[in-house]
Amino acid sequence: MSILYPVRLENKPLPIGHVPIYTCVLKDNRISWRARFLHCYLRTFESGYHFYAAKLTTELRWNRKTVNEALRELLAANLLNRGEVRGQDGVFMGFVYEVYPVRRDLYRRLLAEAASRSG
Repeated sequence: MSILYPVRLENKPLPIGHVPIYTCVLKDNRISWRARFLHCYLRTFESGYHFYAAKLTTELRWNRKTVNEALRELLAANLLNRGEVRGQDGVFMGFVYEVYPVRRDLYRRLLAEAASRSG
């Protein structure tokens, strides 16, 4: 089991069903089209969504290897962050993923610029 937390840049609420997709991700030729699509797809889920790689394979009609390769690409591109979830006794229970709207370095810079404009 994995828990998904899409990270947002926007402070204001968005209309239901609307998720901003940044063109810098779609135009990033360093990652495959499958990884770009998976990034967009994961951004559509609500925070705290529980997902399984097996469920993604069914929904996307990709094999498990393809899903895992796309997830690894997103991790390497800093569009996805993964942490482990452990129980009280230290037993591994799954992963927590944060899906960033843009690469994490750009995300931090955009947040700093927004904070300087507002403060």
